[in-house]
Amino acid sequence: MAPPENVTLVEVGPREGFQFEGIGKPDKISTADKIRLVEALAETGVRTIQFASFVSPRQVPQMADSEAVCAGITKRPGVDYTGIYLNDVGLKRAIATGKLTIAGRAYLTASEAFSLRNQKRNLAEDLAMQRKMAAIFRDNGYPVEHGGLMAAFGCNYEGDIPLERVLQMVASLHEVAAEVGGTLKRLSLADTMGWANPELIRRTVGAVRARWPALRINLHLHDTRGLGIANVYARWSRRLPVRRPQGGGRQCVQRRGRFSLPRTRHRDRHRPRPADRLRTSRRDDRRTRSAEQAAQGRDGAPRTVGRGCLILPISAGFRARDRPGSP
Repeated sequence: MAPPENVTLVEVGPREGFQFEGIGKPDKISTADKIRLVEALAETGVRTIQFASFVSPRQVPQMADSEAVCAGITKRPGVDYTGIYLNDVGLKRAIATGKLTIAGRAYLTASEAFSLRNQKRNLAEDLAMQRKMAAIFRDNGYPVEHGGLMAAFGCNYEGDIPLERVLQMVASLHEVAAEVGGTLKRLSLADTMGWANPELIRRTVGAVRARWPALRINLHLHDTRGLGIANVYARWSRRLPVRRPQGGGRQCVQRRGRFSLPRTRHRDRHRPRPADRLRTSRRDDRRTRSAEQAAQGRDGAPRTVGRGCLILPISAGFRARDRPGSP
């Protein structure tokens, strides 16, 4: 199947990079430097830049200046500036800036263990929060037409995510949108912790497409185990038009720091097979082995690894960047 005619780049590097680099050093990147980076990225031609995170300043102090960054940016015509918000308080903060492109959306998590660690809510509580946020979107004139599912392909805490659960969660997103008079038109499936492989991409996307053929699907992918480009190719074979690159090459971040990969599950059950891997150099192979070795600590405990992420330079095409190991 031929690739899609166009690909929309959604640059999320600033938000993930500011959050990651500020772990333990919330003042490492100044507000002025954040503003300069966002404005420089806008000059590259990307149409959407995600740079703000309206979460608790106590839990993520490095993002406490999100309002100040919004206020300091000189918006470039044709560029959408966005942020994330995990609850109703964060959503209201984002709307109040008056600088962001707000879209009515509902986000759920396929893993309850991850939801408890990241949002401090179980799946039922998270669903209730999404309903509350959907009402805020509606009351502010934003129809709920977008949905998202985090940890859709696997979880460091729960392991494999059953496909049936993914379908159930997507059905719940449709219900949330319908309850406030919206219709779900777009869905983001996020490989939050880097578990995806090409076959899993095809199987999951195929199942969602079979049940909701009119739904537009985009993916949020990482290159944690060297499968980023292969997953993008699998995405192309399903003609998915949108992906989210990260200019900073950083892995998704929890409120308390980097994800840790379980010792055996990622090494054995999800180690890339030759048939799934692209042709790589010896240096790339050494990087993959280093990432696998770093996942197993000397005492058998999990270690933090995986800052790899697919990078799409505007003029240079695809390249993978993998920086395993703890700093």
